[in-house]
Amino acid sequence: MKVRFSLLLLLIPMFVLITSCDKDDEPADPPTITVVPGTVSARAGQTSEVGLSVNAPAGILSITASGADASLPSTFNGNTFNSAVNVTIPSTSGNVTFTVTDNQNRTATATLGVTVEANPAPTLTAPGGNTEISLAVASEASLTISASAADGISDVTVAVSAGTPGTLTKNFTAGDLGGSVTYVYTPAVTVLGQAVVHTFTITDSDGQTSNLAITTNVTQQVVRVRDINGGGTGTTTWTKDKIYVLEGFVYVNNGQTLTIEPGTVIKGAPGQAENASALIVAKGGTIDAEGTAAEPIIFTAEADDLSRVDDLPINARALWGGLIVLGDAPINHANSQTLIEGIPSTENRGVYGGSNENDNSGILKYVSLRHGATNIGAGNEINGLTMGGVGRGTQISHIEVWGFDDDGFEWFGGTVNTSYLASLYNQDDSFDWDFGWRGQNQFWVLYQEPNFAASDRGFESDGAHSGNLSATVFSQPQIYNVTMI
Repeated sequence: MKVRFSLLLLLIPMFVLITSCDKDDEPADPPTITVVPGTVSARAGQTSEVGLSVNAPAGILSITASGADASLPSTFNGNTFNSAVNVTIPSTSGNVTFTVTDNQNRTATATLGVTVEANPAPTLTAPGGNTEISLAVASEASLTISASAADGISDVTVAVSAGTPGTLTKNFTAGDLGGSVTYVYTPAVTVLGQAVVHTFTITDSDGQTSNLAITTNVTQQVVRVRDINGGGTGTTTWTKDKIYVLEGFVYVNNGQTLTIEPGTVIKGAPGQAENASALIVAKGGTIDAEGTAAEPIIFTAEADDLSRVDDLPINARALWGGLIVLGDAPINHANSQTLIEGIPSTENRGVYGGSNENDNSGILKYVSLRHGATNIGAGNEINGLTMGGVGRGTQISHIEVWGFDDDGFEWFGGTVNTSYLASLYNQDDSFDWDFGWRGQNQFWVLYQEPNFAASDRGFESDGAHSGNLSATVFSQPQIYNVTMI
């Protein structure tokens, strides 16, 4: 009896053990989590979208992210989560760890590898995208240049390839992502004719830099010259940093002196008759136009682009008037003085001739005259260089007359001497004299355009005016060393 009782006691716990292992009471599977893709690459502060898949049979208690901010819900219903999640890229590369915790406090993790891309270099943008401008000497240009930097703007500077830079005003605070600079530039005469490169450098907060180059082609100022109410030019100096455009007949009046610097350009506006343009040095006026071989003084048509060699035909003519110099030296006109051809008969400042053989009208050296001799009416053209009653006190040498529709050079009496004259592609005579001119001359060259019937004479030589053939003084120039082609 005692033995049976013990056996029964042994069987009872065995029964309990077997029943406690019933299948319905087994623990749930642990949670799982995956992230797709496994790696992302972007700039700091940007967001990248990844797919997050979570399965927690015991139910989701929480999902968290460490190493970066992620757009995760704070509460979950159910035991699965399959959704896109936005991850904010941190400032440094590394891993973002996603952790899921189920309702039995069991966890699982998934890792997202993050590569932080460098921010792009800062940028500067020229106004209108234009990186090349033309600007006259002493004229002002104001440019607003846009600046941007993903890492924040640290500084903007400027350097120039020649001369002195302009004034740079910074319209931003350090660290701003965007802003601008205002650049005010006025080129000096020392950079005339140059292409000045302005290099702007922007630096961002990370030390990255980039450059913007803007080229300024420095040109001459254009000054339009008119003879207002007969006032003439006045005593003044024309400088090479400007282009002077003659509008109509412009006079250097009696008692006035016009000085022209080497390298200066004078252009004549187009027009005929009363609209013709020319520079006239009146009797008693003075012109001091002393160029150099390197910097000649140029008189040409307004249409002549001196930066090009192909803008006008080589024989373009009659695009403006010309240069006329009048003096007080003797002429063999019956009245001892008369009105120069090419000037309206109503203009008293066109009178020349007198008694002073040593009269001084100034200096003309290294001067080029081009594309002129417009018609002022009745076949009356202005020559390239017209000299009426000019005295030997005047200095004339190294003069080129090119492409005029009348004579290259013409003397009406006077005693002026010349040297180194060139008459090229002119329509009528290369050299023409009358009214008793007596001057000494050396080193002339002329070239008449081939197959151009109107350009048929090297010289036209007259001793006296037809109305004064009994004059006591006739033209007696002395000319040495002439080349005629």
